[in-house]
Amino acid sequence: MKKIIFVSVVLFCFASNALGVSYRGCDSSEVARMKALVNNINISYDYEMIDRPIFTITVNNMTSEMYFVDSATNKEYRFSDGNNGEIIIGGYSSGSSGRYKFYSSNSNCSGLSLGSKYYNTPHYNNYYNDPLCEGLNISVCNKWGSVNYTRDEFENLINGHKEEEKEEIIKNIEKNRSFTDAMVDFYIKYYLYILLSIIIGCISIIFVSRKKDRFNI
Repeated sequence: MKKIIFVSVVLFCFASNALGVSYRGCDSSEVARMKALVNNINISYDYEMIDRPIFTITVNNMTSEMYFVDSATNKEYRFSDGNNGEIIIGGYSSGSSGRYKFYSSNSNCSGLSLGSKYYNTPHYNNYYNDPLCEGLNISVCNKWGSVNYTRDEFENLINGHKEEEKEEIIKNIEKNRSFTDAMVDFYIKYYLYILLSIIIGCISIIFVSRKKDRFNI
């Protein structure tokens, strides 16, 4: 029985010590509250075209109880670096990725990790404004997307697409021509029957109309 009590006490002390190390002296409810504040952080993107897009990332809902570090640059950002909880960070190129690691700035648990927010700026397609893309609505000509083709590969794709479009147009023309030819052949073969049907139809309409007129009188 004494051994069981001893083991229980040791485990309790170990757990308490581990908790103290993990939370650095912070109350668990306080840590949960600050982590909830990090979950409320929003990240949005904007860009400006200077030969190529330069992105700006806006971090909203920051509080004075936290700060964050950009994993890509190791630069630290605090509440005082922004305006009413909004911090704007510029200079990101397309295809940039990383995470903002948030920490507590409260004196009783300063430096405690609170979580991360990831960012990814979209890839800019360098062929987007290429003259060969004019009038084309295909993925290799989209503004955003990871396009890693060489110039020769790009030109081959464009030329191949244009050839496919030409072939499709020719097929449609031939299809329409075949239909027209079939209609002409049908008319030539049966035009007497068609003409007689029209004449009989017209005579029938005239006869019915005159009969109705006599009945009305």
